[in-house]
Amino acid sequence: MSFDLGILSGASGLDPDQAGEAYERLCKGAEWSSVLAADDRVAQFITALSARWPDLDDLGESEVDASPWSGGFDTSPAHVLLTMRFSAPDAVVDFCVATALKLGLNVFDPQDGTLYSPGEKPRKAKARPQKTLICEHCGKIIEAGAAYAEYPNLLHMACLMQRF
Repeated sequence: MSFDLGILSGASGLDPDQAGEAYERLCKGAEWSSVLAADDRVAQFITALSARWPDLDDLGESEVDASPWSGGFDTSPAHVLLTMRFSAPDAVVDFCVATALKLGLNVFDPQDGTLYSPGEKPRKAKARPQKTLICEHCGKIIEAGAAYAEYPNLLHMACLMQRF
């Protein structure tokens, strides 16, 4: 499990719903330029962050365990998507939020849908309706929050185990 953050361009104003949609689209692989405007401050953020906690992809094998990251940085001229280990110190999140806001960037917390923007109080995105998931093995609904597998079929974890 990881704790994720999205550092998003401050070139144009974002409300929490727009930030959530942008974050989701970027996570799904959308071309950054179709989602957000380029912002030179994103590169400044990456430089500041990398000076303290380098990208996991830039570390040697012996350094990986000491890193707060659970994956490499996903970057563009308009965003940085970060995945941290849950055991990462709070100082990492605090640094990311403070540095991004100081530079005039937005920070989106997908865990609870909160957008942090410079000069504004934290704002929450509206809850998005969840699509109904149906297990392809037993045909029953997969309840929200229940463990399931999506590839190659959508299955309850129990149904997946039955197949093996």
